[in-house]
Amino acid sequence: MKILPEVNVSFGDLYRMVVEPVRSRLLLTGIELKVFNQLSEPRSADAVAQAIGTHPINTRVFLDSLSRDIPAGRALGMVTAYAEYGDRNLREGREREVDYVLEDIRELMELWDLPMV
Repeated sequence: MKILPEVNVSFGDLYRMVVEPVRSRLLLTGIELKVFNQLSEPRSADAVAQAIGTHPINTRVFLDSLSRDIPAGRALGMVTAYAEYGDRNLREGREREVDYVLEDIRELMELWDLPMV
């Protein structure tokens, strides 16, 4: 039996190597579709989809993918929010990075001035 060599690289480094090209492509796609022009104030994914002429569900998935990259969103002038209720990382200082820290999904509805269902 062949013994595999010991790996002395952190999994965080490997993860970043895999994820960074995906993040870059997401940002480039957002620029090409002019998504960021629609995000200077809070808007729903459906409103963004209608404005740029894309499928609402695909737009929601796309925006969710972008939302995990708060520094990039801020650099592009987007309004940013950290959904504390759905994250295991428990803020990690994010309140300094974002426009809003949401402790409950209902706060997002209030932010967008949408009726509670």
